[in-house]
Amino acid sequence: MARLLPGFPLWPMLPVVHGHVQVFAFAVLMTIGVLYWFLPRLWGCPAPPAWRAQTAFILLFGGLLVVLLGFMTGIRSLVVFGAAAVLAALSRWLLLTIPAMLLCGAAWVLALATFNATVQTSAPRWVVGRALSQYQVVTFGGIALGSWLWGLTTERYGVPVALASCALVMLVGIAIGKRFALKQTDTLNLDPLARWQEPAVKLEIQPRSGPIVVSVEYRIREENVIEFLRLMNERRRIRRRDGAQRWSLLRDLADPEIWIERFQAPTWLEYVRMHQRATQEDAAVGERIRALHVGPEPPRVRRTIERQTTSPPDAGRVREESYVPLTGPHELG
Repeated sequence: MARLLPGFPLWPMLPVVHGHVQVFAFAVLMTIGVLYWFLPRLWGCPAPPAWRAQTAFILLFGGLLVVLLGFMTGIRSLVVFGAAAVLAALSRWLLLTIPAMLLCGAAWVLALATFNATVQTSAPRWVVGRALSQYQVVTFGGIALGSWLWGLTTERYGVPVALASCALVMLVGIAIGKRFALKQTDTLNLDPLARWQEPAVKLEIQPRSGPIVVSVEYRIREENVIEFLRLMNERRRIRRRDGAQRWSLLRDLADPEIWIERFQAPTWLEYVRMHQRATQEDAAVGERIRALHVGPEPPRVRRTIERQTTSPPDAGRVREESYVPLTGPHELG
């Protein structure tokens, strides 16, 4: 099937979409069975004509086919939902209302499946759990709030007004999303960088020891300062995202070519975790910064621990093994 549909937009999300479609199909089939078989017998009414059930099944599988072909992806699913809600609000015929509500259900299921997959693929691996939990909180909180709001609107103004208002809010939300769109992450490689190794140090430190203060010294020519500052602005975002605190960029007064990046982590454990959170996409920023550095040696990195003057370090707790430098030509800080 992949050969038949090489441009199919949902191949990476097929497991998620498959699960949602199964739930959707089961719910709709059970609903149709109850409406066309159980309820008439329960109330002692004559069963509806068979053509109605046949029409409902045809529309059902037609809607599922639309979902599987990926027609209603992204914003299109929201547009379809809004248009179908307006159609259901204005409809006075059952044969028109059924396909309209079918499209609403299909668009809703596909939109949720798309959002689930997007959240998982657009967040770095180390933070995907937090991103997904926040997304779920917002989603289910929005469903609860929307249920109350549109239920109240239906009670006061009727079903047509509630459906039309819902469609209007949906279309306004699409316009706002297009105007204030988030940065696209489709081309970003957010896999862990996996280059960093915990360094051997001569001081005996514990995971909770800290704070750890890190400084990285660069030598930048004057003509490259503007590009360097632009890259360091991106480096600042990356450091702070990964957990660095008190990030700053300093320039030497005696030698203007010397720039010092400085930041700190509250503990040694947090410092190690900070580097483990780097992604493949972050490596490009570091490589461009190193390309601007001049001199026979790579940028000099110092890792220090803050000490209080009232608590001098214990000289008897010094390791005998040699210090193994962590930062090579491929990684800074």
